[in-house]
Amino acid sequence: MSSQTPERAYQQDTLVVREARGHTLGLRMKATAALAMMDELPAVTQIRTWNADDNAPMLAVNRRLGYRTDGVLRVWERRLAPERGAATT
Repeated sequence: MSSQTPERAYQQDTLVVREARGHTLGLRMKATAALAMMDELPAVTQIRTWNADDNAPMLAVNRRLGYRTDGVLRVWERRLAPERGAATT
């Protein structure tokens, strides 16, 4: 949430350890966070979140909670060769 857009909040990462996945923990955590935001910040009418497009379980959680795609962020990466003569481990 920022002073320029008080109606918009951001829900950052939802992390679940590998051993606990598949038991709706991510869904419950994300839903609880959204409900808390509605109670504590009534001016908020939008919650933005994101995740990788290959994370099917969290995409399903987002859809189940009513989120919809609003944009796409594409990141380009180029791996550089190690510097010549530099020690590598």
